[in-house]
Amino acid sequence: MNRQDRAHAFLQRALEAQAALPVDHGLMRDLFAGTGDDSRLSLSEVGELVSRDPSLAVRILSLANSAYYGLQAEVTTVGRAVTVLGMREVRNLVLALGFSSVARMHPLPDRFCTAGYWLHQLRVAAFCRIIAAGTEDLDPEMLYTAGLLHDIGKLFIAALAPDDWLGIRGLARQESLPDCKAEERWWGLDHALAGARVLAYWQLPAALTEPISWHHGPHFADAAHARGAGAVQLADALLLAFERGTPPPAAALQLLKEYTADAGRLQMALEAQFAGERIGQLAALLG
Repeated sequence: MNRQDRAHAFLQRALEAQAALPVDHGLMRDLFAGTGDDSRLSLSEVGELVSRDPSLAVRILSLANSAYYGLQAEVTTVGRAVTVLGMREVRNLVLALGFSSVARMHPLPDRFCTAGYWLHQLRVAAFCRIIAAGTEDLDPEMLYTAGLLHDIGKLFIAALAPDDWLGIRGLARQESLPDCKAEERWWGLDHALAGARVLAYWQLPAALTEPISWHHGPHFADAAHARGAGAVQLADALLLAFERGTPPPAAALQLLKEYTADAGRLQMALEAQFAGERIGQLAALLG
């Protein structure tokens, strides 16, 4: 099987796996439609929408009552969780829970650390929100969600094509390539595009899928979404460098100037992602 055939087969499996996820794609479509800036759903209606899936509701309550949120009183209904945490935060939890189920439904390669994966996703999400909050043209909450799912394609590759995942990782090591370049070399498709294709099945908005699709090449995105893609790329690159204990790449430092005149503020925010244990606790629950 040549690389194009392998890529096509993987995407087909990804779409089929989407249909088997415990979260109905219609629910996610309705949640995004009802929790945007022009929201037409009340807090109680969002709670009712999520509660129509009892198993999902139970997991939402478990996360809402985790140490990550530090609520002073126990949340016992999804409606109350929506009131306390907000519509968009509950929407993010539904997304994370839906996709984290992939790791439970399919055996992952031994070297794929699910908790580590979600830790990076959550850190990038939080940093995306901070970057966007310092601009006038980006939606911090939409960018948080894009950061949360920016590497969802990696999870699907590991779960649905573990042999390919191992081959890509081997190629990346041998050639000293970043993951996205190794993936393109392996089958002409990187995890960013694969993830966006998966999300498109749920009919999620372009303001979410386009920054994910182009976070390794924001200059390829259309004008409406290039800034969002660049913010995700910036958060991802800086956090990867911090996690690895290496200097940030020159391209990321140059990009940083396009998003803030106060690099010190973002540096402090970056360091804060590694202080304390709250994000790690949520990552462990998702993993």
